[in-house]
Amino acid sequence: MFRSIDNGVRKLKRSVRRRGWIGTAKLIAPFLLYRVRQLTPSSRTARRQDLEFDRTHGVDTSGMVELSDLVFESDSYDYGHSYQPTSPGIIREMLGLLPIRHEDFVFIDIGSGKGRALFVASEFPFKQIIGIEFAPQLHEIAQRNIGTYRNPRQACRNVQSICVDATQYEYPNEPIVFYLYNPFAENIMTRVMRNIRASLDRHPRAVYLAYQQPLLGGVIEGAGFTPLRKMGTDFILYG
Repeated sequence: MFRSIDNGVRKLKRSVRRRGWIGTAKLIAPFLLYRVRQLTPSSRTARRQDLEFDRTHGVDTSGMVELSDLVFESDSYDYGHSYQPTSPGIIREMLGLLPIRHEDFVFIDIGSGKGRALFVASEFPFKQIIGIEFAPQLHEIAQRNIGTYRNPRQACRNVQSICVDATQYEYPNEPIVFYLYNPFAENIMTRVMRNIRASLDRHPRAVYLAYQQPLLGGVIEGAGFTPLRKMGTDFILYG
């Protein structure tokens, strides 16, 4: 516990030096929002549903994991957000609303953590499902989960987790559905979207983006994506 507090304090001090207090406040806003939601009755229901998902499918995807609890080297460490599992229902809704034939697309979760979104996406017949995670500890949990996951509704079994910084990943030259659950701060999002834009310029193809908790929608639209559907503050679909 004390190591976690010490790591968190050091990370906060580095953030204030680099971004100032306003920039740091923007960085930790998703964490604070999550903590506030944890106090509501609906959050307790969601927690029970998280645990039920894990019990049903034989995996460990529940619980928030703060990056300050994880020790690893990465230039993006100070800009990553904590892992928190998303609602399977929201992912199913997003992927079901996309105007695509799923068999033609690769699904890529940027900031995939323990792999919850990968497993829900595997209920759709995607060509391939890829998780990109820069924290080795979370990636290792995701790999174990891939080995133990069970679901009679699974339509795609080509599922993998890759331990790599999202700013360094080379995207496949195929139609892609990207999924993001507010994984990192604006500077990393800008670099990632710049890389996606460059990949599209080199190899034009159909690409969609499902963005949950869309706090940085302006960055995505700045990369040339157009909002297709917005569901309040829950998510936006881009094409």
